[in-house]
Amino acid sequence: MQILTFDKKFLLEKLTENRKRHKDIYNEALIAYRQKVLEELERVGEDLAAKVVDLNECLRITREDESRTDEFREYYFGINSVNVSKPSNHLIDYDRTILMVENCQQNDIELTEQEYTQYVMDNWDWQQQFMTSNSGWSGIAASGCVSMGYSG
Repeated sequence: MQILTFDKKFLLEKLTENRKRHKDIYNEALIAYRQKVLEELERVGEDLAAKVVDLNECLRITREDESRTDEFREYYFGINSVNVSKPSNHLIDYDRTILMVENCQQNDIELTEQEYTQYVMDNWDWQQQFMTSNSGWSGIAASGCVSMGYSG
């Protein structure tokens, strides 16, 4: 594997730019995620309110027909919980790499092909998973998945 030398300033600019884009995708996804969680909590709250109102009717019917106890138990306790996957982020990878480069004593930094692909081209091992998992929350990630050939 060939090792090439790059200017520290160039590398920091690319890492900072890539980190900003990553954070923008995450922030957009987080806003949409929070809205969905609030909608789901509201839905669950409405389900609970409806079931509390129906509880007295369930108890009355159950007293009359004990064979329906399981049916009402499932209805009353089978409330759909909030099941929404949280957006992911890898800002710590950018922060660690930026800090490492900033603290480097040399102005010329050697990178392997893999490091160049990650740091400059912003194509990390986790990139496809990040874009795909956040594409449901972020328009930026969704358009990125399409342009990168990922399917969400």
